[in-house]
Amino acid sequence: MAVLEIALERKAGAVIVRLKGAVDTSTVEDLERSLSTLSGGGQNTVVVDLAAVDYVNSRGMALLIKYNDIFTQHKGTFAISSLNNRVKPTFELMGLLEALFVVDKPEDVFETPKPPEPEPEPAASPSHDVSCPNCSAVLPVDSPGYFKCSRCGTIIKVAKNFKARTALGKDADIVSIAIPMLPRYVSAVRAGLESLAAHYLQDQRTLWPAVDEILGFLVDRAAKKKKRYAMSVDMVADESGFAVVMTIPKGVSIMDDQFKAHPGYNVAAKVFKTVEVHGLKPGGQAVVLKK
Repeated sequence: MAVLEIALERKAGAVIVRLKGAVDTSTVEDLERSLSTLSGGGQNTVVVDLAAVDYVNSRGMALLIKYNDIFTQHKGTFAISSLNNRVKPTFELMGLLEALFVVDKPEDVFETPKPPEPEPEPAASPSHDVSCPNCSAVLPVDSPGYFKCSRCGTIIKVAKNFKARTALGKDADIVSIAIPMLPRYVSAVRAGLESLAAHYLQDQRTLWPAVDEILGFLVDRAAKKKKRYAMSVDMVADESGFAVVMTIPKGVSIMDDQFKAHPGYNVAAKVFKTVEVHGLKPGGQAVVLKK
């Protein structure tokens, strides 16, 4: 089990959170408790020092994004410092150097101008009422896409003209999420996974850590190849089974022996009945987890 040491140092009106070890599935909640205490305690400036960190998984990166957003909303400062060569390539690949306030050392946060706040997002599109083709229930939707009827469970597809048709029927669910390798999308994957697992398996907690470890493995592979690529995660469930399919395009190859040697494989194998890598035509690969 990984170990993460967390030390808080107060300096010049800021709190420096010095980390040592790994930020992964077993330690990320410890870090969240520390950051939550600081944000809830009125602290205005926080610097997370990663000089002694060996590894940050996708949940850890999503956590940094989360608290960057929290401090920004409250006009505070949240910075990341001292990125070493063990974690910097992954931060570059995931686009975090642009998404976060990054400085060379903690003291620089007092000398480096904070990046300008992002432009406010445009107002949400007005909702449209569509009727479920199966039971005629009225569903408010904001954009075209796939939706599940709240009354009968039918999966429907809403076209650009907001006409609805049956997509899969009421005996199967599918959640598909395209991830441009940014950790803020990890929460969407987790929400979709836990929603389906709760409905079909009465299980909200067991599957996510295993899936997160595999996501971390894929991100690491891409970082070592210095490739920026898009990945999709499909989660399909019905009364007879549950599957998670992670698809990557060609350019980041996954060797079966390397995959099975990674600690994340053992975590997934304890939860899922099948954990496999499949080649795709004309190119690319898919990691398939079945339960």
